[in-house]
Amino acid sequence: MSFISPYTVVGYLVLSLLAGFFGRKRVIGFWGFFFLSIMVTPLLTSFFLFVCTPVKAPRQAKRRVKAGV
Repeated sequence: MSFISPYTVVGYLVLSLLAGFFGRKRVIGFWGFFFLSIMVTPLLTSFFLFVCTPVKAPRQAKRRVKAGV
């Protein structure tokens, strides 16, 4: 008799993938949130998603146009 159904495992992995997807632009990225949600729970990982700040894209330097060129 199995205590864990295959549907439970698939649902857990889908929720972990969702946590990884939403964490892809955070500091630890997709794989960090994916493995974290597998190790703890996707519910607790979703809390970390709200606490963790998004990665800021580096600013590109603006081109300066010289007068008369």
